Amino acid sequence: MSIEPFTAVAVCPKCGNVATHHWRMPIRVDLTPLAGDDPPTRLLRQLTALEREINTLALGSTRVFDDPDAEVIRQCACGHEWPQK
Repeated sequence: MSIEPFTAVAVCPKCGNVATHHWRMPIRVDLTPLAGDDPPTRLLRQLTALEREINTLALGSTRVFDDPDAEVIRQCACGHEWPQK
């Protein structure tokens, strides 16, 4: 999927609503070892990511993490969300 550039006013790709939609920061997961990561810290980050995935699936959503190239996630009143950068 192509990510459109961030604009103040956007058109919802689902319903066509033109507005200054709300936005949120993307949900990211990065399980690569960080400098100074010890095994317990790495395990805690992996368990946190797994917990988020399980909670999301339990709520009936299929999206666990957002597009890694997104800088923001726009939110329409219709409930649709899409990435922008």
